[in-house]
Amino acid sequence: MHLPTANKMYKRLLIILSAILIVGCHQNQDGLEFKVKGNQVCWKNRYLEFRLDMDSKGKKTDSQAIQAGIRDSKGKTRFLTVDPEGLGFGGSSPMGLSGLYKPDKGVAQAELLDRTQDKLVLHLRYDPWDILDEPVSLDKQITIYRDSPVMDVIDMYTGDYELLNIAAALAILPDSRITPIENGFSIDYSDGITAVIIMPGADQKSSDTGNQVILKKSVATRKTLRYLVGISDKGKEFLIEELTKIL
Repeated sequence: MHLPTANKMYKRLLIILSAILIVGCHQNQDGLEFKVKGNQVCWKNRYLEFRLDMDSKGKKTDSQAIQAGIRDSKGKTRFLTVDPEGLGFGGSSPMGLSGLYKPDKGVAQAELLDRTQDKLVLHLRYDPWDILDEPVSLDKQITIYRDSPVMDVIDMYTGDYELLNIAAALAILPDSRITPIENGFSIDYSDGITAVIIMPGADQKSSDTGNQVILKKSVATRKTLRYLVGISDKGKEFLIEELTKIL
C-alpha cells in the first residue's frame, strides 16, 4: 500500500481548511440567519432582525407581537419598543367590531423553506384559535433579502368561513409621526428610525387605533394576503424606494 507523504498530507489539510474558511466567510458575509432558540424564533439580514415568541409546551406567551430591530455595521441589533397588546411590526390578525382576534399562543412551528445567497424564506404556523367560537389557523410565509430593509409577508388563514377581515399593523410608539402613503403608512419614531407598511388592495386604512396603524382587507379562506414592512434609519423615501423594488 502506498501511503501519502507528510508533505502531501499537509497540502491536503491546507486545502480542506481553506475550503472551510471560504464557506464560513460566505455565510457570515451575507448576513442572513434563521434560528429557533428557547421560546423564540429569529430571522435577520444585514439591516434588520425580527423575533417572535414560540408556543412553549402549549402555554401562553407574554406577547404574540413581532419585534423588530435595526442592525449596525458590527452586527449588533437595536430593538424597537413594542406594545404587547398590539401586533408589533408586521403581525396580522382577524379584526371585528370589537377589535383584533389575535392568536392566544405563540408560533407553533417555524421552519426554513429556502435559503440562497440573496434571501431567506421561512414558514410560521399558528395552531387554531377561536374567533366567535369558530377555530381559525394561520400559515405565514416571510421572505427577507440580504440587501434590503424590507420583510415580505404572505399570510393564509384557514377556517370555516367565507371571508375574514384581516388586519396587518405597525406599532405606534410615543412621539411617533404618522404619514399616510400609497397603500399604507409611514411612521417616524423619535429615535430616528422610520417604518413603512403597505398592503396592495387594502380595503381600509386606520391610524387612530391608539397603539398601531392598521391596514385591513377581506380575505377568503385559504386565499393569501400579501403585505410588506420596511424599517430603516435612512428615512421614508429610502424605504419606499426599496419597497417598490420588491413589488
